[in-house]
Amino acid sequence: MKKLLLLIFTALSIFTLFSCQEAEEPIDLFSETLIQFSGEDTMSHVTDDFTVILESSILLDTEILWSSNLHSVIIFDGNQGLVTRPDEDTEVVITASAIVDYKQYTTSFTLTVIAEEMIQENFYVSFNSNGGNYTPSALLAGVTGLIAEPAEPTKEGYTFDGWYQNSALSIIWNFSTDQVTSSMTLYAKWVLIVIDDLEFTVTYQSNGGNYTPEDQIVIENGYANQPVDPTKEGYTFDGWYQDISLISVWDFTTDQVTSSMTLYAKWILIVIDDLEFTVTYQSNGGDYTPEDQVVIENGFANQPVDPTQENYIFSGWYLDQTLTSLFDFELLPITEDITLYAKWVEVIEGGGEVEEGIVYVETFTTLTASSSSYTAFSYTGINQILWNAAGARGDQPLDGKAILLAGKMDNSKLSATIDGGIENLTFDVLRGFTNINERKVEVLINSVSYGIFNIDPESAVKQTFTIPDIDITGEFLLEFVHTTGVEARAQILLDNITWTSYSGVSVPVDLQKITEDHASLLIKTSFLESESIVLPSSGAYQSTITWTYQNTSNINNSLINLVTKAVTVPASGQVSVSLTATLSLGTYTLTKEFTVLIGEGEPLTLSQARIQPNNSIIKTTGVITSFYETTTGIYFFIQDNQAGIMVFSPKSYLPQIAVGNEIIIRGMKTSNQGQILLTSITMLDVTGTEVITIDQVSDPLDLDLYESQLIEISGLLMENYSAGTTSFSLMNLNGLIELQIPSDLSSSVILAIQNKLAGQTAGLNVTITANVFRINSAYKLFLIGVESVEVSTSLEASLIETILLSHLNFNLPTEVTSNLDLVDSNDVFFDGIIIWTSSNPSAISGSGIVTQTDAPVSVRMSYQIQISNDIIITGYFDVVVPARSSYSGYYASLSGLTGTALKAELTRIITAGMKTIGYSSTSYVLDETDADPSRPGNILLIYNRASVSGVWDGANTWNKEHVWPQSKLGTASVSDINNLRPSNPSINSNRGNLPFVQGTGTYGARTGGWFPGEADKGDVARIIFYMNTRWGLAISTSVIGSLEMFKQWHEQDPVDAFEMNRNQQIYINQNNRNPYIDHPELVEEVYGPVVLSYENSSDYFELNTGFVTEIIMIPTEVILSTIQRKEWF
Repeated sequence: MKKLLLLIFTALSIFTLFSCQEAEEPIDLFSETLIQFSGEDTMSHVTDDFTVILESSILLDTEILWSSNLHSVIIFDGNQGLVTRPDEDTEVVITASAIVDYKQYTTSFTLTVIAEEMIQENFYVSFNSNGGNYTPSALLAGVTGLIAEPAEPTKEGYTFDGWYQNSALSIIWNFSTDQVTSSMTLYAKWVLIVIDDLEFTVTYQSNGGNYTPEDQIVIENGYANQPVDPTKEGYTFDGWYQDISLISVWDFTTDQVTSSMTLYAKWILIVIDDLEFTVTYQSNGGDYTPEDQVVIENGFANQPVDPTQENYIFSGWYLDQTLTSLFDFELLPITEDITLYAKWVEVIEGGGEVEEGIVYVETFTTLTASSSSYTAFSYTGINQILWNAAGARGDQPLDGKAILLAGKMDNSKLSATIDGGIENLTFDVLRGFTNINERKVEVLINSVSYGIFNIDPESAVKQTFTIPDIDITGEFLLEFVHTTGVEARAQILLDNITWTSYSGVSVPVDLQKITEDHASLLIKTSFLESESIVLPSSGAYQSTITWTYQNTSNINNSLINLVTKAVTVPASGQVSVSLTATLSLGTYTLTKEFTVLIGEGEPLTLSQARIQPNNSIIKTTGVITSFYETTTGIYFFIQDNQAGIMVFSPKSYLPQIAVGNEIIIRGMKTSNQGQILLTSITMLDVTGTEVITIDQVSDPLDLDLYESQLIEISGLLMENYSAGTTSFSLMNLNGLIELQIPSDLSSSVILAIQNKLAGQTAGLNVTITANVFRINSAYKLFLIGVESVEVSTSLEASLIETILLSHLNFNLPTEVTSNLDLVDSNDVFFDGIIIWTSSNPSAISGSGIVTQTDAPVSVRMSYQIQISNDIIITGYFDVVVPARSSYSGYYASLSGLTGTALKAELTRIITAGMKTIGYSSTSYVLDETDADPSRPGNILLIYNRASVSGVWDGANTWNKEHVWPQSKLGTASVSDINNLRPSNPSINSNRGNLPFVQGTGTYGARTGGWFPGEADKGDVARIIFYMNTRWGLAISTSVIGSLEMFKQWHEQDPVDAFEMNRNQQIYINQNNRNPYIDHPELVEEVYGPVVLSYENSSDYFELNTGFVTEIIMIPTEVILSTIQRKEWF
């Protein structure tokens, strides 16, 4: 039995051993995909863990086992192949095995595991080609520290001798062996090619001189012989220059000739010193006297700011002390030293009809914007007022034509800058279309809100709103801002905008009418041909106008017949006749002088031509700078060294029209949308050629100084423009540059220009060489040739960052209690986007919502701006959210209030219980309120800070300064002590009623107003805030000063002990207080955070120490690899 069992066991063992032997022939067991790699890994490039199949799908219930020949690199855990990347690329064999019918089957895969990437600091190598034909791009050193050798540059007359590590060119760089260990620059070395007996030609261009020197043949490195200096009438010869731009002068004694070349003559206009004249002013009691002006002969004086005088109206500057000859700054050139005298008309109060202002109604009658898209456009309405619309259209009527504002999502707004003041305002509104979304429009005047008005979204009847008692004098900015329609449009129709002008004083009707007629009276003052002159006999406001000769002994008076109005041109030459217009209305008489030029004399300068009345026939001269041909004629620009003008001529003059031609031209001076144009050309003669000097302009705000002139300016492309675009915008450090392709340019040229700008990446640097063209108040660059546009090929990250950050108005204060107005992607140009992140969203959310708690909180507001997928700009602001205020006592009722409710309650607090003190009695209170703490019995005067006796002596030692001028108080109290400060009488008189303006140092008059001095500017600001809150006086630049300026002064000159004592003494005597002294933080809560202004962007980043920014370049390959691909094996 034992033997039998042994035999059976032996047989089974043999069978088992035989069955477990590896099969010699494979089956299709492993034909399915066994390995799934991660990301873009493959068998020859493994960087990450992978997944394997553990159970066959071909033979059910068959398990697949995995093993690795190198466990330090790959091991298996279930169905995961776990990869540990080695220090160098390594091959690993992994094996899959399975047992089927007692037979074992295997298959193997060889994987290459890529070495772990080493973190390496990036080192860049830049190149200096030292005058070579190109400079290689900077290179990033690889892991080995080696860099590829760039293509060799070339340089005429030299042989390239390699790249060197130092500027002294003593250590050569070996690209095969030298390794980069830090960022560095390599310098090109050049060896001069010496060729015997080379000869070059030196040619001369005299640029209008009396002769041109003959060409000279000079051997290489020899010296040209200096020719005799040419001459040119009216100019001084300034030498020969190597370049047509006349920048690099040629020195015949030291400069060697190394190639054939042309030398250009440079000329300097002769300015004769003794032909300068002085214009002096006498203000005859005005609040200031303009400074003397020095004007060259036949130049024009600059009209100064009108002075003011209490109870008088300024009526102009006159040539004589008897005030009969009015001086016209635009028409009368200066030919001798003169004194101009101010004329004043006394204001008559009472005793007759008076007129507060003129009513104006804007109905948009001639509006041509008919597009059904919401866009930005401009409209010139009554009184040539320019209205600017954004997010709007003009194809929907209200009472006739109207403006349709889309909604806040379109940043819809209508605005205009209007002169003449405003007393009250009325306007009509109506829902646009029939959706019932909420509709509100806010009215702002000089950036101060005058209310938010609700429009009934369910009514088809127009609503009329009126804002009374605005009472702002001078120029003002009127804005209608759509405040609803954030997620969906909520259209509002706006029409019949009606306002009454406001001068601040009551003026007799007749005086106002005759003044209007006087200002608008113009006649033609240049006649090259015999014709009739139009001499109006009455004005638009019923003034009677009579005409006389100013100088009755002038023998040329007969050339103008005042009865028949015939003008006769003399047989030769040009003469002048001076006419006097006498305007009469009621008891008022005004005169106006005109000098009429008759006959064809010397050509006018372009500056003189530009100021001639429209429709005058003039003769002028200039150099052609550019031109283009249309189907009806030729447009071209001419300029001299001071001005330019645009010309439209018949095609018959095409042979004479070439860039650089100096011409004399005769035609009619007209204007179209502000652009001065010379048309109806009757003569065009070429007198020579001139080199065109192109001015390089950096500030777009200066373009008005270069109308019609050829300039060069650069900026970054604002966005990626689509094909077919004809208007483009650039942005540089100083502002927006607008480009325009004229519609009547040939289609091929239009397409060529569009191809150069459309489709380009936003942010690319563009250089434009073109003429400045005016459209109403906008000045644009006129693109008429593809050669006028140069576009860079790559983004300049640092320039984009500098320009972008210089224009973005972050406005983040260091301490904040109200919600932040964060910059959003709509504010970021160059097609950029911005994302904000808060370090403490419970205090300040990412959208700027502020929540105060019982304790102060520090928050870092970080932002990231991305431009064109290549550039990321990051930065942050550190902001403190203070603990919520807890008001008590006098201000207890303020707790929990914000915004308009807070200001309204402040007004109630400081009004309730306020005592009224007679104006004369205030003289005996100021010795207490303004007491000098260091000298008992004395007071401190405003502005000069002098300490004087506080005893009132009838205004001999000191008088009372109304910080908000008495003449501008309206219904506010003249005896409110908060507004009264003791002052030196002379200083008080000098200040008058001037508004406050920015300045530095000590007090005194500045351009456009009065600076109170560093020590008093904060005190003044808090008085202005008090007067606005207590009496409702509007803070406007023209009346009292800029709100932003006062907020800056409040922070720069904080409350001190003197001011706090003054506030307490006022409370004792008048029973009210200035809340902005007790609680300085109320300024921000009522008027918003201060917006600091700096002369340049670097000042902003240096002074705002809580701000940090950096710029990151994103490698292109990172952007392109964001889409992952899985591969299966």
